[in-house]
Amino acid sequence: MIAFPETFIDVMGCIYYPWTADNASFHLVGREMPPWIPIWFGYGALMQMNLALLVNKTATKNLWWFLGFMMLSDLVIEEILLPMGVYHYYGNQPLIILNMFPWWWMAPSSIGVFLATALAYRYRSVLVGWKVLGVMLLTPMSVGAIYGFICFPVWVAINGDWGWLVTQLLGLLTMALGFAAFCIILEMVLGRNPFEINGKVDDVDEAFDPRQNEGFRDEV
Repeated sequence: MIAFPETFIDVMGCIYYPWTADNASFHLVGREMPPWIPIWFGYGALMQMNLALLVNKTATKNLWWFLGFMMLSDLVIEEILLPMGVYHYYGNQPLIILNMFPWWWMAPSSIGVFLATALAYRYRSVLVGWKVLGVMLLTPMSVGAIYGFICFPVWVAINGDWGWLVTQLLGLLTMALGFAAFCIILEMVLGRNPFEINGKVDDVDEAFDPRQNEGFRDEV
């Protein structure tokens, strides 16, 4: 499902796929989505790992570490695929630090899927039975929401003709907004103090809904 918002994101973020129209999986807003969509199942695996951390009520510091792991995974995968010519970034991209990958992409991609997992966990007592189908919509909605919330600065940079310093500052602003969004998710969705790194959800779970504690156990 993440492939659908990805098409819109690619238009705004200036990604080009060197594939012929005949090889596209589908077309949206005049752009092709190439047939390597299954690569996004990698993010599905990361979401499952994140969900396991939440179910086991891990310490908040481990969620911060996991965010770093997701961002690093994105960096490694992108730096492998880009030299292979699978796709290209164009425009006035900020924060190209190592080779070809603009680092600002790590923030919305990782935090977007984290939000989807956090919402699935937060409403686990609601998303049961046929309602579990709603989980399919959480990822595209969450990814789209995070990109829309934090990426306006870099979209201005990419689609403009700004100087080097302004371009990099706009990229850093998006990264900063990303970390702010992560803190908001921890606080408002998961009920955690983002800066109390040893805190656990046990301390605040009852404040949301006592039924939440039974959500997954009822389904086992």
